[in-house]
Amino acid sequence: MNKEREYAYYDCLKKDRIAADHCPQARLNRDYIDKWVLEVIKKEIFSPIAQKNISKLLVDEYDKYVQAIPSSASSLAGDKAMLERKLNNLYTLVEDGAADEFVIGRINKIKADLNAVKEKISRLNIMTEVPHISEKEIADTFAALNTHVFMKKDTESQKALVNLFIDKVIVENKKISLQLTTERILGLVGAEGRTRTGTWGNHA
Repeated sequence: MNKEREYAYYDCLKKDRIAADHCPQARLNRDYIDKWVLEVIKKEIFSPIAQKNISKLLVDEYDKYVQAIPSSASSLAGDKAMLERKLNNLYTLVEDGAADEFVIGRINKIKADLNAVKEKISRLNIMTEVPHISEKEIADTFAALNTHVFMKKDTESQKALVNLFIDKVIVENKKISLQLTTERILGLVGAEGRTRTGTWGNHA
């Protein structure tokens, strides 16, 4: 007995939304695009040279981040004390009955800033408890990802990998290009990454 197979597609969000602005881009087979994106990631991120470069970059940035923690903690402590003083001064105005809408607005703004500083301090405290990572540990993580994503074809691992390394996929005039990014993976250690745009092949 023949079973009907379901097909999924990517389509332009603007298509047919506005009568005078029809999108000329034909819909694209989702399985085909997803497979192509993973092939690009495998070539550009999981090649031996790319893995070595990323591993070294992660270790270097992690070390720099950890070394900067005392200075960052001192600066944040100063910011916290300053905001608390400002907040106490504004509370005094409220207690004296001299508060208006501007003062209330300032209180809310400073409270938000203070919460943001406290959150940063909390993250720093967590980072001081994180053990040092080595290039070998990162290489082992790459190997595990390679197994789950490309050998076992685990769907959840594939989604996680795409979210980690892909900034955007652009389709224009039957040409597919994508932007690879290291911002998210380096952001895990407090560093700044790079986004690179590239076109890998023309696809109908």
